[in-house]
Amino acid sequence: FTVPCGGNLAYSYGLGYDPIHDDYRFHDALCYQADGAEILAAADGVVQNIDFNSEWQLTLHCGPYQIRYKGLQTCTVGEGNAVIGGQPIGIAGEWLYVKVMQ
Repeated sequence: FTVPCGGNLAYSYGLGYDPIHDDYRFHDALCYQADGAEILAAADGVVQNIDFNSEWQLTLHCGPYQIRYKGLQTCTVGEGNAVIGGQPIGIAGEWLYVKVMQ
């Protein structure tokens, strides 16, 4: 997998401190303080879904995995597009969340 943005990792998967809510909680996704950073495809795959009105705005289908993104401001790929890990796919807002599911 490729790191999905150049922002600082605020928290990773598992139980840990959440600087956004100033408490400890379980996190089921990675969170980056993106501040408008370019978003990269975390792996080779196909854009399965783009929906700015849903919680997870972009989904990549990567073999047996789905990589979901939320916190996008813009998207530079379309549904059905093949992407290569590290390829720019959009621009984040303040925070970028990335979740890998099997």
